[in-house]
Amino acid sequence: MAKKRRSAAVRALPARRIECRFLVPMVRDSDRRPHAPRHWMAFDDAMRALFDGWQGPEGPVPGNYKNRSGRWVTDRCRRYTVALPRERVPALRDFLRQVANTFDQECIYFVVGFDVELVDAEPSAGYLGDG
Repeated sequence: MAKKRRSAAVRALPARRIECRFLVPMVRDSDRRPHAPRHWMAFDDAMRALFDGWQGPEGPVPGNYKNRSGRWVTDRCRRYTVALPRERVPALRDFLRQVANTFDQECIYFVVGFDVELVDAEPSAGYLGDG
């Protein structure tokens, strides 16, 4: 049986990724004051060290929630989206625990669960409009 040849334009598919989203409130829980710029810089540095890319920040994203003491809180947050291999989700979760500590938060809202694919450009697929 002859082997099928793959075209040069087709390459191995990248590992499947899972989309994760999280919110970082813009003020501290304890005193409702804005975070220090050094905390945002440390956050950006850590994101670059841990991940190959992300979207965000988006926002401010408004929200309301009942805190652990039962009081309603109105927050404005920055939303971030990261697509990473499923086995890296625990590392992101650990990072978000540090984010919660650094930014004086009871917790960080974290969504895990959308499969992500990276779709490569391929000239044989054609172009939209005039190209």
